[in-house]
Amino acid sequence: MLAEERRVRLSQARLYLVCAARPGGRELLPVLKAALAGGVDVVQLREQRMPDEALTTVARGAVELCSAAGALLIVNDRPAVALAAGADGAHVGQDDMPVAEVRALVGEDLLIGLSGAKALPAQALARMNEDAMVFAMANPNPEVNPEEAAPYVRIMATGRSDYPNQINNVLCFPGIFRGALDVRAPSITEEMKMAAAQAIADIVPVEELREDYIIPSVFNRDVAPAVAAAVAEQARVSGTALAGQEVGFAHGDNATPVPS
Repeated sequence: MLAEERRVRLSQARLYLVCAARPGGRELLPVLKAALAGGVDVVQLREQRMPDEALTTVARGAVELCSAAGALLIVNDRPAVALAAGADGAHVGQDDMPVAEVRALVGEDLLIGLSGAKALPAQALARMNEDAMVFAMANPNPEVNPEEAAPYVRIMATGRSDYPNQINNVLCFPGIFRGALDVRAPSITEEMKMAAAQAIADIVPVEELREDYIIPSVFNRDVAPAVAAAVAEQARVSGTALAGQEVGFAHGDNATPVPS
C-alpha cells in the first residue's frame, strides 16, 4: 500500500506548514511562495528575535501570499505582526494560537515544520487524517518529538541522524552541483531541483519502501551520482546546459594547473 501511495502527488494532499521568521527573514517569503504553490493550505508564522520593522515586512508579505493562495495564516501577537496581519483569514493573538493550531490541523495529511522546538503539542496531530505524515525539520529539537507523535502519525521524518527518515540537504547539494557543472549549466532551475528530488526518491526500491525508510541514508553512495545524472539530463532537456553530451570540460576548455 505504501508503495502505491508514493506515487500520489503531494499537491492532492492537504498540507500544513510551520515556518519561522528569523532575523533578516526575507528569505522566508520565497520558500513560503513555493510551498503555497505546492498545495500548502495552512501556515503558522512564528517569529524568532526579529526587529518589529523587519517582522512587519515579512508578516505583510506572508499575509499577501496566503491571502492570494486562499490559505489560512496563523501568526503570534507581537504588535508588528498583528498590524501586518489585519486581513481576512489570519488568526492573530497568542491566546488563540493553540485553538487555531488544532483547528488548522483538522483533515490535514502532511505537516511540514520549518520552525523551532516543540512548536505544537503532539496531541494536536490526532486531528489530522488517518495515516498522517509529519516532517519536523527543526534541529536539533523538532517541532514535535517522534516518540510523542508516534501514536498519531504513520510516517515521521526529522532532520536528525538518530531517528529514521533523516531529511538532510547533503542528499541533494553535491549531486546538484556536480550535474550542473558537468553540463556547464549557468543556473539551477526548479525543474533541475525536481529532477534531483525524484532521483533521491528513486534510490529506495519500491519493495524496500516502508514507514521508517522513505528516503535514503546520507551515507548511501548511490545518491550523489544519481542526482548528478538526473540534474544534467534535465538541464539538457530544458536547454539550460551549455555543454553537449560530454561530461566535464567542454571543447576549448583547459584545466588550470595547480601550482606545486
